[in-house]
Amino acid sequence: MIQSNKEPEGRDRSGQQLRRLRKDFPALHAEVIGGGLTVHEASVRAGVFPKRVSVNLSSPASAAKTLSGAAAPEFIGELARLLSEAGR
Repeated sequence: MIQSNKEPEGRDRSGQQLRRLRKDFPALHAEVIGGGLTVHEASVRAGVFPKRVSVNLSSPASAAKTLSGAAAPEFIGELARLLSEAGR
């Protein structure tokens, strides 16, 4: 039996992303082709996709560590403000 590591049809969009990079962001496309970036990394840099992280919601300390390491200080400040307002 042959198994594939590809995601189910319709979920792997790396080909679409690569074509978009080639068309609209040729410098980033060249970095992907040269092996310097993944398609996803280049898409985030181009602003095609937002930067995302996974957060462990069972541990506030872990969530804080993940977010503080991945987000800009301005984002963290705004998030803290919004969370404070939501808790009232």
